[in-house]
Amino acid sequence: MDPAAVVKLTFNREIRALQLDKVYINDSTGKKVEDVKATVDGKTLLITHSTFKDETTYTVYVPEGTVAYKSGSTKNRAISWSFTTKAAAARPVAPPVDGGDIPEGRDDCTFSDLPSSHWAYGVVREICRKGIISGYPDGTFSPEKSITRAEFTKLIAGATGLAEVKPAKPSFADVKPGDWYYGYVEAAAGAGLVTGMETGEFLPNERITREQMAVILVRGLQREAAVQAIVDPKTEFADDREIAPWAKGYVVEAVRGGLISGYPDGTFGPKKSATRAEACAMISRYLNQ
Repeated sequence: MDPAAVVKLTFNREIRALQLDKVYINDSTGKKVEDVKATVDGKTLLITHSTFKDETTYTVYVPEGTVAYKSGSTKNRAISWSFTTKAAAARPVAPPVDGGDIPEGRDDCTFSDLPSSHWAYGVVREICRKGIISGYPDGTFSPEKSITRAEFTKLIAGATGLAEVKPAKPSFADVKPGDWYYGYVEAAAGAGLVTGMETGEFLPNERITREQMAVILVRGLQREAAVQAIVDPKTEFADDREIAPWAKGYVVEAVRGGLISGYPDGTFGPKKSATRAEACAMISRYLNQ
């Protein structure tokens, strides 16, 4: 294979580098390609590698905030796409991708049941305008509706910049290729953000608990080393004993990092489900880390 093959992403205007080290490429199994380097040349983001294989599908990830217009401060939105290398000794050329104009954000994020007086009005619009969450066909958002494990997995996949991954063989017994969330769950599982139950199930339609969300958020920020370093994972919440042992360290780190907080009565509510509005608030904090 040609070790100098280049993946190109072209925008409508000249760009400047911000955090090029965030760019990465995964193979079809979710494994990161080594030696990926990104550079900027005028309107084009050039991504080089040294380990592509023949007849293999790869997915390129350009997270939000990787580049910005050279003449302004507007940053790129998360972008990802896939391509498959050719057989034999053919040159592994990835098709150029048009990054288009760096978007200012969507304008269809006003909902009939989310007035400006709602506590989550700002964060819901923020996450919606980033294309991570949307409302319902009738123009509502249902901010107080509980969010499921599948729905939150889609949110964290979008916030992390993960593209859908759809392997032929499912990773979980109850997540099938025809399910709308299949690609998001597989992508998040491949990235180590979510795991299933001991039964081999994922329980996609179950309401996600606050302690489960804390685990996923901390994993997304790659702070598991900080969790392992906590000698006595104890919180100051009145219901500390109700937090599962496997989640305790993650809750401590999530609270310490400002990703999630407790209730006015001094409890954390580890087994409580979260609403769509609360999930948006957590994702907003996650993106601002």
